[in-house]
Parts: sequence; C-alpha cells; structure tokens
Amino acid sequence: MNTPSFKEDHISQIPALQMLINLGYTYIAPTESDRQRGGKHTNVLLDDILRSQLRIINANKHISSSRTTYISDTNIENGIRALRELPMQEGYVIASEALYNLSL
Repeated sequence: MNTPSFKEDHISQIPALQMLINLGYTYIAPTESDRQRGGKHTNVLLDDILRSQLRIINANKHISSSRTTYISDTNIENGIRALRELPMQEGYVIASEALYNLSL
C-alpha cells in the first residue's frame, strides 16, 4: 500500500508551480533565482526580469485612435526603486497601503 506524501512540496508547492506555469509564468530554477538576486535571499525583486517584463508590458500601447502611451526607461527604474523602498519592516498591510497610494 502506498502511503500519501505529506511533504509540503508535494501537497502545496508543486501544484502551485504547475498552476502558475499553466497561467503563463516561467519557472526559474533556484540557481537562476539566486543569481538574479545576487545571492541575497532578502532581495525578492528580480530586477533584470522585472525590468524586461515592464518594457514588454509597457511598450507603445494604443489607448485610442489618437493617443499612445510609452513608459520610459527612467520611469521603469523609478518604479523599481519605489518598490524597493516600500516600508516592509512596518508590515505587509502598511507596505500594501504605501504601494496602493503610489498609483494614485
């Protein structure tokens, strides 16, 4: 008789990864993640990937027939810096409120 596995990676992490991959996310191996973080596990932003994706997402977009928008590299860098400066030490609720207020 096979006994079910109750290891966290079997019951939650692997299904969560599979769901995210099915939604279009790309899996990054732990070694690549560590490299992107500069070896710092406290660094949760993967700057190179974030920067690249923000450029793709915010490429020239047609808002209407007469108007387009473009986010400059400077604004992308400002956005990344703003994310880094969120007051995480004050807790997630306050940090989330600060993030929300950035978009106002």
